Parts: sequence; structure tokens; C-alpha cells
Amino acid sequence: MASAAIPTPDGPIDAYAHPTLEDILDLEQVEEDIFRGRSPHRERVRVFGGQVAAQSIRAAQATVPGDEHHLHSMHAYFLRGGDWRHPILYRVDKIRDGRSFTTRRVVAIQYGEAIFNLEASFQKDEVGLDFATPMYDVDMSPDDVDQDGFAGLIDSREVPPEWIPADVGPARWIWFRAAETIPTDRDFQVAALIYASDHGPMGAMRNAHIGDDRLHRMMGASLDHLVWLHRDVDMSQWHFYDLRASSNFGARGFANGMIHRADGTLVATTTQEGLIRPWRERSRR
Repeated sequence: MASAAIPTPDGPIDAYAHPTLEDILDLEQVEEDIFRGRSPHRERVRVFGGQVAAQSIRAAQATVPGDEHHLHSMHAYFLRGGDWRHPILYRVDKIRDGRSFTTRRVVAIQYGEAIFNLEASFQKDEVGLDFATPMYDVDMSPDDVDQDGFAGLIDSREVPPEWIPADVGPARWIWFRAAETIPTDRDFQVAALIYASDHGPMGAMRNAHIGDDRLHRMMGASLDHLVWLHRDVDMSQWHFYDLRASSNFGARGFANGMIHRADGTLVATTTQEGLIRPWRERSRR
């Protein structure tokens, strides 16, 4: 039996011209536990990593039975750059369905190769202790900051590095929210936050070296991305993303992030390691 042809980069382009965030996160189910997601046209070929992570979460959510379990953590590895010109397939493995916790593994596939691998855990709501690290006392609002280069599906406003107090250390501060109305259901809101959370960590690592001329000849790529969800998310409201660089060594950088609501409530924590190495003609991870 002949196997189905695997799409190739030179095939007809199948991408959105002017999508909404809802378009991007609305996956097509093509088989049991297999989903397909499309990308927007981009100036660069590589798909935004936050899109792949968010689409993977949407695929995992679609296989969780009932409506009682919700994402509380995701651990992901970026394996290869995705190509926006063609759809990405998401294969979900149902690792465990428990009373309190449900676990899924998702592999994103393009051109017959894995480009992304994710582990996601979902929990049934429970009552417990309540504490959160407070938000840094930021003396500014989103209205004080211009939109940055990421703005589009997300209204993203990066605080100029010189506005960040010296005692904070190497950091990157970003205000963000959904740029337009999106579905209000809890799972979609979480996926939208996952989408936005991948914008920022690499820049935080670079901000540890502001003024260093070597930054102009460095290439970077996300290696992994971890998110923990602590409280409900409302992406129609402003969130403050406080990212701090922790280490750059051995061509790898590391940053932690805290995402607060504008009222100071902590909703999520992130961690990312990224590749930052001197540019060479054929760089491979």
C-alpha cells in the first residue's frame, strides 16, 4: 500500500492572510487525538513558538473528558523551527486520566518530523491555602507605554529598558492583553495566555548585556518553555509580565517570569532556557 505524501515546503501555501487569535487557536480534528493548526503569514518563515505551544495546549484540552479539569502546568521543548506556509499536525497521547489530575503529551509534527514536544497537566479545582508573591511596585500603566513589535493578535507594550529600576537587575517588562474580543471560556483564555507568554524571555536574557556590541552578531532560539497557571485568566484585561534573566553561559540563557493582573494578582509563572550563541553560517542546535 502506498503511503500518503508528506507535505513539503515547496507545496501550495496554506496559511491565514489576516487571522484573529480565535482563528489561530481553533484547530481542526483530522483523526482521533490528531489535530491540525494553521499559521498566519509572516515576514520570516519560522512560526512563532508561542503559537505552537498554544495550539498544542488546545489539542490537549480537546482530549480531556468533561469540563472539570483545567491546565495548571505545561513543560515544552522546541525541537525544530516550524514553517508558517503549511499546517502543523498535533498528536496527543492520553497518558493518564485521574480523579484529580489528567496528563497529556503532545507532539507537533511538520514535514514528517517532530518540531515540538509538550507535557501538560490538568487539575480539578480544589480549595487550599492562598498566597502569592506580590507584583513589583510599577510606577506606570499600559497607557504610558507604546506598542512593541510583537503587537498584533496581542496588544503588547514593552517597557523601555531604561525605565526599569537598577535594583531590579537584568529584566524585561511587558504589558499585554488580547487585542480584540476572544472567547471567554476558561480553556481558551489559558491558551491565549500561553500564546503571549513566549514573547519576552529571550529578550530578557539579551537585556543582561545591553550595550555589548556582540549582541549584534548573536543568534537566538527558545529551547524550552514552562508555564504554571495559578489562577483564572481574563485576557481582555491588562497583564504585567515581569521577566528576570538569571544566567547566560555556555551559549544558553535562562529567564524566569511572573505574570500578574493589573491589580497585582499573580496568575502564572514561566521559565525559559534559550540558545544564545555567536552567529555562524550554519548554526544547528
